Amino acid sequence: MYQNDNSRQNLEDQLIVLREKLKKLERERAASGDDERILGLEADFDKEFDELQEKIILQDRLAFLGQMAASIGHEVLNPLGVMKNSAYFLKMIVSPDDEKIIKHINIIEREIERARKIVTDLLNLTSTAPRQMEEVDLAKLMDEATQLIEVPGNIEVRRAYEVNVNKVLCDRDQMVQVFVNLLINAVQSIADRESPRIILSVYMAEDSVVSELSDNGPGIPEGDLERIFEPLMSSKTVGFGLGLTVCRQLVYINGGSIEARNSEDRGAVFTVSFPFHVNRETGHKNGDYGS
Repeated sequence: MYQNDNSRQNLEDQLIVLREKLKKLERERAASGDDERILGLEADFDKEFDELQEKIILQDRLAFLGQMAASIGHEVLNPLGVMKNSAYFLKMIVSPDDEKIIKHINIIEREIERARKIVTDLLNLTSTAPRQMEEVDLAKLMDEATQLIEVPGNIEVRRAYEVNVNKVLCDRDQMVQVFVNLLINAVQSIADRESPRIILSVYMAEDSVVSELSDNGPGIPEGDLERIFEPLMSSKTVGFGLGLTVCRQLVYINGGSIEARNSEDRGAVFTVSFPFHVNRETGHKNGDYGS
């Protein structure tokens, strides 16, 4: 689960504290001679020290991506928009019988969209706050996301939505983007599977509203599970790139959490949860306006 306690300054402060603890342990070992106990504690601190250093490196990578996105993102999107409009115009005037030209125009449009997504993912990494918070139905957002991507006809999309699920407070557009990214990954991971299937679920947990997207693909390699949301983390098997890092960022700034795991039948499962909140005006939780 992603938590935003990883500012660079905070991580550096934690490193300083750990260094002091390690020095204290070394002094205790020299004074007491209790090598076995203190060496065990030192090993635990060393592991935590390494993890903190990795987090600092991660923060630096995010900062670099954010600076790059802010510098060139909009400048790249503008010409991509012009190219997309030009491709659309060419398709309108080309004869429907000229299949070769139409095929290559479709390739141009597809690659423009791929480039646009890379740039928008980079821009989304710089998001530090939702644009507009409102109470929304997660099931409706998941359905909306399925309409925004091309799901091949051979892929079965099942829905398992509980009734009377509370609404959640979030930015509608940002959360739709999260579900779009997760759906794209799922579609890519099951493209070559027999009887490919995606299941969309929304249900109430003890203290949160939970949405899940699962597939029957090959799953996430065990060695990648802990790092799946890191920037520039990719896997040829499942096609992950910046999309999952964007998901983590957008979910976090909206007050939720996101996790990844493999199901019992080896497929990947992504869970997005939002804790209950109390509406100050009505006293109800997460948009539950029952009597």
